[in-house]
Amino acid sequence: MTGLSKITEIDRYFANEMQVKRKINNITQQQMSEFLKVSVQQVQKYETGRNRITIGRLYNISKILNISIDKFFNHTNDQHHKIQNLIGDAELLELVQYYNQLPDTFRANILQFIKNHVKSYQNATITQDNTPSYKDTGS
Repeated sequence: MTGLSKITEIDRYFANEMQVKRKINNITQQQMSEFLKVSVQQVQKYETGRNRITIGRLYNISKILNISIDKFFNHTNDQHHKIQNLIGDAELLELVQYYNQLPDTFRANILQFIKNHVKSYQNATITQDNTPSYKDTGS
């Protein structure tokens, strides 16, 4: 095997990103294989990093996932591992799937809503029965 045909760390990283983004978008390996006109086994090889992905295939993958190619490479390794671990959390995955279906303006409002509630929760006093007691801020 020549140096050009070896699977590299970036190939493995992309393989994991592809799998994570496919799951977040609620797309099955079967659907991905049909769109790419390859076997399910080939999609599995892409997602495990056993087979490299050509630029043309990368372009097609970005289309089915409805993201730009650069979005595959936006995470640091620490962020990537956190995201990968979260995929196992069914409730969080469901939340992300619904969130991804919303228009951008709604997403921004929901994100602000969550930030405000987290901030309120962090400033709350926890009672003996483990429920938060929110302070009246006068607003």
